[in-house]
Amino acid sequence: MPGSSAGIEKAPLSLVLTTTFLLLPDSVILVLDMALPLLESSTVPRSSVLVVDWAAACRYAKKKIGFNLNATGYQYRNVNESTTVRKTLYNGAVLNQLTQTSEADNTGTGGYGELSFDYDPDSTTHLNFAANVWGGDYPFNTSAFNVLTDPSGNILQQFRNLSRFKNPYGNGQLDLGYTKTLKKPEQEFAFLMQFSRMPDNYFYNTDRYDDGAIIYREESTNYSRNKEYTFQSDYTHPFTVQSLKDTTSIKLEVGAKAIIRDIGSEFRVALSPDGHGELVPDLTQSNDFDYTQKVYSGYTSLRLSNKRKWNLNLGTRLEHTSIKGDFLSTGTKLNQEYNNLIPSFNLSKSIKKSTVKGSYTQRITRPLIWFLNPWVNRSDPKNISTGNPTLRPELNHAF
Repeated sequence: MPGSSAGIEKAPLSLVLTTTFLLLPDSVILVLDMALPLLESSTVPRSSVLVVDWAAACRYAKKKIGFNLNATGYQYRNVNESTTVRKTLYNGAVLNQLTQTSEADNTGTGGYGELSFDYDPDSTTHLNFAANVWGGDYPFNTSAFNVLTDPSGNILQQFRNLSRFKNPYGNGQLDLGYTKTLKKPEQEFAFLMQFSRMPDNYFYNTDRYDDGAIIYREESTNYSRNKEYTFQSDYTHPFTVQSLKDTTSIKLEVGAKAIIRDIGSEFRVALSPDGHGELVPDLTQSNDFDYTQKVYSGYTSLRLSNKRKWNLNLGTRLEHTSIKGDFLSTGTKLNQEYNNLIPSFNLSKSIKKSTVKGSYTQRITRPLIWFLNPWVNRSDPKNISTGNPTLRPELNHAF
């Protein structure tokens, strides 16, 4: 609008374009998996990757208002050839050997964009809003020749498997935050709300050939989603303890957090057992799965520091997790509830230009959606993968 930009500084705009070419030389990798004594494999890969990415950013800030917009995108091409030999052992003896020779040439595209807005109505209040999206398409089309032999080298099975695999993925997220600084310095209250939605879909169809003639066809679709709602509040209160010889600064933090995840997966499989007939739905491999995870936590931490350069951080968090899963097509249900107490400790002492520190932290890592998704990927019949909705979180102890 005419005259609407009076007194407003122009926001800088930058555009960056980079191109990277990475060529991985031929190499031989020998893998002996001691954790799986029935499996011995070796792989000879040849691959090259070409990546092109670009980025643009725009930022404006003046007095109480801040605005930021940025976007990035990329495209890559991955050309790969590999040979894998896998032996199945029983009591140290070879039962059979599988040799897979595969080649692939795939091009994928993706990107990321974020819009953020900050507003300070007064010197003690801060509001922020952010929206971001990211996503792309991950194709993995392959042609693999499979030969299964007995210990004497006689062919037990051989076929060529042509697989066309697509994984369109993405995520959209909204963040809204409020921070209020109270009377004392470093005394503040903060509240955060967050919503995200992550579709993660998989589609494939495969054709199998023996001596040039088609012998089998299969098609699979999987629509999966993850809606996540987060609510979090935090309060920080500072203290000062003075003595004749020292002054100790104490900061107490308390907070609460709730995360609700609504996950769903609908998968369908259709196949033609002889490769010539129409694709017929296979109800034994099709299902609808709903999964709800609720995590409620309360936490507190205490930070102490003094003029003698001692620093102590103590913290603990109590989490309650409730999980409900339902295979709608079969009526199979999943229910889990458990609690986790997660402590942390950090003690440090500065001595001249050095610092001596001891710490202990326990971390909890929850499985991501693709590890929970019960959809079965049979695009390669000799390497089948699936998720496990009964997975529990991983606990790590760091010293």
